[in-house]
Amino acid sequence: KDLAGNPFPGLTGEEYVFHTAPAHFRKMAAYLQYPNFREPRFTPREGALFHFVNGSLLLFSGIADGLCLADTWVSRTGKEWTQVLGVESQSHSKLFPLVAHSPSAVDKEGCIWVLGGQCNNDPGTIWKTCDVGRSWFPLPRPTPIPFRGQVPAMFPMAFRDHAMTVLGGWQLVVVDASPGSSQAVWR
Repeated sequence: KDLAGNPFPGLTGEEYVFHTAPAHFRKMAAYLQYPNFREPRFTPREGALFHFVNGSLLLFSGIADGLCLADTWVSRTGKEWTQVLGVESQSHSKLFPLVAHSPSAVDKEGCIWVLGGQCNNDPGTIWKTCDVGRSWFPLPRPTPIPFRGQVPAMFPMAFRDHAMTVLGGWQLVVVDASPGSSQAVWR
């Protein structure tokens, strides 16, 4: 039967149950600013993610006037920019990363790796995109593995004064570079 109690034609003798996936709702932060889609240009900002990947410049997120920006732009020349619409997270429980002053690196496949998401209360996640910022994947927390007999500190819950790089095109390395820190290295 449908929601009004009417039988479906051809569905007799059996009971059918309709299931929906659970939904996750959360209030968006008051300090989050979505772009003005009527203007075909990005606004001035600081701390944005900026990379040259697969023949395109990518400008993502950042902060303007104390507000976190939630927009993505690409350009082949640096003169003409196009806004990327439909940016999404590949997680049902996390919004795509909103970053400012976040360490990032590019691997040999052109995938961008980002530490944190300072503007969406998700500072301890490593994010990855392989399609120039259209879809983002949060990665599981790494397990510290001994290297040359040394066991690094537990992986941080948030990144502050950390650095990262991709060595040899494939090995992600994260370093706690803050003064007075453990100076841990995670590979």
